[in-house]
This record gives sequence, structure tokens and C-alpha cells, in this order.
Amino acid sequence: MKKFLYGLIGLVFIAVVALLVGPGLWDWNGYKPEIIERFEAETGRQIAIDGDLSFAVLPAPRFAVDGVRIANVEGATAAEFARFRSLSVRIRLLPLLSGRIEVESVELINPVLQFERLADRRVNWMFGRPTKYDREHKSKGAADRSEPTGDLSSKGRLFALDRLVIRGGQLVYRDAAEGTVKRLKNLDVEGFAKSLTGPFGMKGALTFRGLRLDVSLLMGQLDGGDPAPLNLSLANAGTDAKAFISGGIDS
Repeated sequence: MKKFLYGLIGLVFIAVVALLVGPGLWDWNGYKPEIIERFEAETGRQIAIDGDLSFAVLPAPRFAVDGVRIANVEGATAAEFARFRSLSVRIRLLPLLSGRIEVESVELINPVLQFERLADRRVNWMFGRPTKYDREHKSKGAADRSEPTGDLSSKGRLFALDRLVIRGGQLVYRDAAEGTVKRLKNLDVEGFAKSLTGPFGMKGALTFRGLRLDVSLLMGQLDGGDPAPLNLSLANAGTDAKAFISGGIDS
């Protein structure tokens, strides 16, 4: 779960970089090379921006970008870990000046995220430059370390997302060891994250194995101690079928 959260924050990283550059720069497309270089330095992944960049200060700081593609790890099935038609981000200015990222809204149009556990047990949602340990053990066929460096619980409190909107999304999960592929299509949801460690919430609809399902998810705080409480409900209006899952997730 921590790895997935680090992956999500990578999707809005270019917006934060843009805001830190400063106001008064009107031709944002001219700054693509700098933004791409910074993103790749922080995440260890190549990124392509095929569309336009735009930035506005009023009524709230807003950053938008079209046609983004984020590369996958070496050896993954798909060439891209993520791509989306457009991303729009609104960030509150005053908290940003004090070092806290409070995202008012993130809107993703037609995103495609491809998660994968490779045959050598690596996972493609880990972001960051590989360490010397990782490079040496990768050459020996060993698994990558699963935990990112740093204290996620303390860093997580510096980030909050009030509203996440996804329209026309698709999630793919591949497990090379199991030989399985699972897909969620037509993802239309809204969610929130109080911090990088939760609580989290999501509500909307998706298609799984040809069935259109209404989904509602609430998950508690990931604090590294007790399992985070999880409540998930799924319903199919066409058949009146409903399912409820209640439990916990180890962090």
C-alpha cells in the first residue's frame, strides 16, 4: 500500500513543481524540459508530455497538462506504467508556502494505470532511483526491498487531497508468477485522502468482468501498527446483488 501511495503522488508531482517555479511565466510549454528532468530525477522514471501545459493563479492556483505518459520499469509487460489524456490540479497556496501540500482537487481524464508484479518479484509501482543495494541484488535475481526510505507517517501528514475525480479510467493488475491479469474498466469515481497514510475514501462506479458495479470504499489510517480498518461495498443495480467486505489492511 505504501508503494502504491508513492506512485499516486508521482502523478501530481509535476503540478507541485510548476507551482514552485513561480508566477509570471506565461509560456509553460517552454518549461517542459525542466519539468521532465525534475520528475525523472525524483522518480527514476521517464515521462513524456505530448500536450500543452497551462497555469493560472486565480481563483486558485491551477495546473493542467494534457497527454502524459509515464514509463514502466524494465522487464514489465506494458511499456507505460501510466498514461492519461489530461490532468488538472488545484492547490491551496498558503499551505504550500509553509511546506504542506493541500490539494483542493485532482481531475484525471481517461487514465490508464498498469500495476504488475514481475516474475523476479519486483513490483512496478515503486518509484525512486535504485540504490547500490538494489542494483547489486537485481543482478543476482533477488527481490527489490519493499519499503521506501524515510518515515512515511511523518511525511504523509504534509500532504492532503480533498477531492480526486477520475473519469473513464482503467486499472490493470498483472501477476507474472500467477499468470493472471485483472482489469477494472470505465472507472468513474470520486475520492479523498486526508494524508499519504489516510484515511482514504472513494465512491463511484466501475466495470469488472463485464458487470457494472457501484463501489464505496472507506479505509482508515496506515500508521505502521494495527491494521487499517477497511469497509468496501459493491452493488449491481441490474441484479440487486450486493457484497460487503469489512476488515483491515496491514501497512
